[in-house]
Amino acid sequence: MRCRIWARGGLSDTYSVARPYAFVFFTLGVRRELPMSELKAYTALKDRLMKRPAVQRVAADEGVKL
Repeated sequence: MRCRIWARGGLSDTYSVARPYAFVFFTLGVRRELPMSELKAYTALKDRLMKRPAVQRVAADEGVKL
């Protein structure tokens, strides 16, 4: 599916502002109790971002529950 390209990093192999921005919307979906886990590529992006120490710190500081 073409819409998954951005989530896999297909448009760019570098880290960009688009990834943390997408992470914010993922967390909003979780807070609204939307079925985010059904979005496999989006969930994989969230998992990759959560491996980053900076993202872990911010998630802890902000009380993000995923």
